Amino acid sequence: MTVMRYGQAVDYALGEAMAADDRVLTWGEDVELVHRDLLARFGPDRVRDTPISEAAFLYAGVGAAMSGLRPVVEIMMVDFLTVAWSALVNGASKFRDFSGGRWQVPLVNREAVRRATDPRIPVLAKLSPDVTDIVEATGKPVALHGGTGMTPEQFADLIGRGCAKVNISTALKIAYMKSGYDFMTEHPGDYDPPKIFTAQRAAVMEMARYHIRLFGSEGKAWT
Repeated sequence: MTVMRYGQAVDYALGEAMAADDRVLTWGEDVELVHRDLLARFGPDRVRDTPISEAAFLYAGVGAAMSGLRPVVEIMMVDFLTVAWSALVNGASKFRDFSGGRWQVPLVNREAVRRATDPRIPVLAKLSPDVTDIVEATGKPVALHGGTGMTPEQFADLIGRGCAKVNISTALKIAYMKSGYDFMTEHPGDYDPPKIFTAQRAAVMEMARYHIRLFGSEGKAWT
């Protein structure tokens, strides 16, 4: 199995797509530096830096996709996506239906999301301001997809700043798989599916209840 860093994996996958299809190209802030190997391989016509104008170059990606290209548009930080929100919610997501299916929008949009569990950087300096910015800019509640591994203090901070939904599907999957493994370890030779599923259901329910209590939603949600 090949082992590589996340950025290398992105470059590899994007490079494979660009090699297979001349219509695939990428642009965004500092992409010539971030994807310098792809720049050397495919040239500046397909790996292009942009000005700091997220709305303009994301809408340019929408137009390029409608014209038949396959753009991968990169925004430096997810915070800045709010500046270009209209390009996605009023452009890329609707033009196909508005045109009765005549226009397709094969657009890929990438942003960097800061890692909340990095112990070297306080959470208040990273993910929380992003949540506050998005809530204030959109007036809409924010959903956090992927809270597994965060501390109770980090959850409380994000919820206090406007995060209205936290996805705990990974935690539930881990509880499901671990409880099945534990049951079979404690009861060797007893492979009765209803018994295993009963143990797994109980573990998943307890994990859900734990997070409901943690999020301050006890008595407000089904448990």
